[in-house]
Amino acid sequence: MTRIDVGRVLTEDRRPVTSTLAVVSLCLWGALSLALSFVVSSDVGVLVLLAGTFLTTLFLLGGDDAVGLAFMLFAMSAIQRAVFSLTGVGAALYLDDAVLVTMALMTVYRLFRSGRQARWLIVGGVLTVVAVGLGFARATGTDIGIYQARQVLVPAILVLFGSTLTRDELLRLKPIVVTFGVIAALYALLEQLDFRPLDPSTYGGFQSTGEMTTYGREFPGFYYYYYDGTNYFVRSGGFLLNPPSLGMYIAAALGWLWYGRDHAAPKLGAVFISVLLIAGTVVTMARGGFVILAVLLLQPWILRKAGKLGFLVVGGALAAVAFSQFVTAGNSAKHSDGALYGFTYSLTNPLGGGFGTAGNAVHTLTEEVGEAGESLTTVFLTACGWIALALVLALLYRGLARRGGIPGAALTAALVVAVFSETAAGLDAAAFIWVLGGAALGRMGMPHQTSGQAPTSAHESVRG
Repeated sequence: MTRIDVGRVLTEDRRPVTSTLAVVSLCLWGALSLALSFVVSSDVGVLVLLAGTFLTTLFLLGGDDAVGLAFMLFAMSAIQRAVFSLTGVGAALYLDDAVLVTMALMTVYRLFRSGRQARWLIVGGVLTVVAVGLGFARATGTDIGIYQARQVLVPAILVLFGSTLTRDELLRLKPIVVTFGVIAALYALLEQLDFRPLDPSTYGGFQSTGEMTTYGREFPGFYYYYYDGTNYFVRSGGFLLNPPSLGMYIAAALGWLWYGRDHAAPKLGAVFISVLLIAGTVVTMARGGFVILAVLLLQPWILRKAGKLGFLVVGGALAAVAFSQFVTAGNSAKHSDGALYGFTYSLTNPLGGGFGTAGNAVHTLTEEVGEAGESLTTVFLTACGWIALALVLALLYRGLARRGGIPGAALTAALVVAVFSETAAGLDAAAFIWVLGGAALGRMGMPHQTSGQAPTSAHESVRG
């Protein structure tokens, strides 16, 4: 009979224990918040939940529990719009930000603890902070500067956090992400049967400010996909209450599902879940979701068969065909124009023009007309110039690495979506794909660790 040394387990690796305690703590804070919402007010209840969330993340930070912290981020970003929809309290929309702050601290701690082994990741992080600082210093206004700086920093933090995760941590996160994805896909499919536990009209989101409903319909404007100018399809927005976000959310879960299989023969359960996730993505009619699905499914296979050049040729051809089919639908032309403007502007403006030069938020926050919108990459490139361009190209190079596997494909997918959409900056929409993509950077120096050692990298995590 094997004897388990409990003392040794608790001393060497307390992370599973802290994860369990964190879940229990979160449930208790949630129960207290709900009780206060009924007894006192919704405002008090939400503020208590916000404070409890932040305190729980500090507990996870102390235990260096990256899995628990990632779970907290995924959970809070999944429920925050629903909480806002049910309570009407704006503070609910900061639940995921409370976790992101602690995640940034853990990422910095892990990178600097690794020292020279993570030097290129540290250099990339420092350059990002410098670029954002310059963009903010030259911003057209404080509000737009803060808003767009956050847009840029969200993916940066998620990618760097993902780069510090070990294969063991990624595999522990895998069932968590897949579970969230399956629930979201089922919810999306049920919406097509007109079953909506959450009323989409109670939350329009930033994208529809001043335009909660359009065309005289009952849902926010972005719920309607007009495919021929007259006829439309009512998209599913799920518990995120946003179809574009939900499409990216569900599609990214597919990458996590297939991570770590090392080209093994697919099992029936994995195939069934894959079909469910793909179906859930389709009913959102989210172009970002379609891009993620396409890259996750095609890149690893094409890279193995034809290398980077082959992938770029085949991918470019497929993208051209897809673009020709979608360019007249919805805002596709606006997306492509915004992406092109960002690259041309950055080439001719080495230092960039500061935040507020381009982006959807320009008109809303400054009442001015921005040069281009619908592209997170454009926001970064126009604000920060050549530094931003170098960072984007470096990430793309890593994403296309032959041995990148699923994480490499995830990084490529996230970058492509960011070129054509600002939704890539949303924690609820894109946390899954950026964190998984960050694992592709784990081979930039830091050694792999085994369970029980101090976590330093995802050196072995890039193969999926």
